[in-house]
Amino acid sequence: MTSSTPSQTVTAGQTSGPYALRVQPVGTSFTGAVTLACIDGLPTGAQCLFSPSTPVTPGNSAVDVVMSISTSKSSRSSSQFRALAIWLLVPGLVVAGGLGVPKPKRMMRLVLAVVALFFLVFLVSCAGVSAGGGGDGGTQNPVSYQVTVTATSPGTVPDSGQSTVVTLVVN
Repeated sequence: MTSSTPSQTVTAGQTSGPYALRVQPVGTSFTGAVTLACIDGLPTGAQCLFSPSTPVTPGNSAVDVVMSISTSKSSRSSSQFRALAIWLLVPGLVVAGGLGVPKPKRMMRLVLAVVALFFLVFLVSCAGVSAGGGGDGGTQNPVSYQVTVTATSPGTVPDSGQSTVVTLVVN
């Protein structure tokens, strides 16, 4: 199997342009059904789509297959939310720890108030930070994935000629 399309670029959440794949017979003829699959390198939540979607049979000539890769939305914003939630947990634990002290002294209350105020100011100052000009939350650096596409057929011994590697760049 080969690909004449080495690379495609896609926006997260969209489907890539077509990759032109070619399944060639082993020797002069191959009558087994060949199934294609992306076995390694896909971004999380992505999937390969093949046309035709059914197994192909090369016979005595090559069969062309078109593949595209459907991606999912970036999870960057959810990971940022988790980091913020952890920062909210820290002052909560500090204040809660101070509440468990029976009749804390005036100095202990002052320290707890200063720590809580520090974290509150920190969180408020982060609220205005933005990575970009709106819409999708700003631009992200492109991430490149090396996707391994493999052609398999029952009863054949796997070899390196049954796979090809294509590049997917996700913005």
